[in-house]
Amino acid sequence: ITFHEVCKSEFISQEWIDTSYSANVSFIPPNDIRTILSHFWTFVRSFCALANVNVIDASNQFNSTNLVSRFVQPQHLIETKANATLALALNSTLNNLKRNLLLTREIILSNGLLSSLATNFFFYISFLEQSPFYSSIDIGINATSFPDGCSCEKSNGCSRSAVIFESNATSHSIKVPGMMFDCLPLDGALASSLKCFYDSSCLS
Repeated sequence: ITFHEVCKSEFISQEWIDTSYSANVSFIPPNDIRTILSHFWTFVRSFCALANVNVIDASNQFNSTNLVSRFVQPQHLIETKANATLALALNSTLNNLKRNLLLTREIILSNGLLSSLATNFFFYISFLEQSPFYSSIDIGINATSFPDGCSCEKSNGCSRSAVIFESNATSHSIKVPGMMFDCLPLDGALASSLKCFYDSSCLS
């Protein structure tokens, strides 16, 4: 069983995550990759750990399986049955992992949970009326929307290439190859190929 090479890379180390978190994102739009980068790698690290645990469970399940026969069987037949049993255990584990991720996503959407990164919804405060004695304010929640009209109110999100805005201006941006942004950080992480992180010139 071979895991994705990113699961053994420095990108999921706490040092890298802490370094990527150090950027000042106070005035950066939420779809700028710098606002979510540390959380992105935390997601990836969690996926790696989750995959590892699930594979270990599948291996334990396989190792506890007994192959009993009333007759002596040739080695190639035993190996075929063993490989089929192992493949079944791994496929079952993969399907369960996908099902749990889908369930998590549906729970987030159904309950309207807000990302702390303001990638799907954000709070707003507006002053409606003011006087020397009192003030009236309106506090609400708006869905994050984009210039192309896509809104995070949609259940299928607003998947797009992650970008870095130049000088914090939304009119000029640079795309980050292989990195995707979406309303839910979970969706963005799963849709990313990490192409940029295989290219030293992209990281420089």
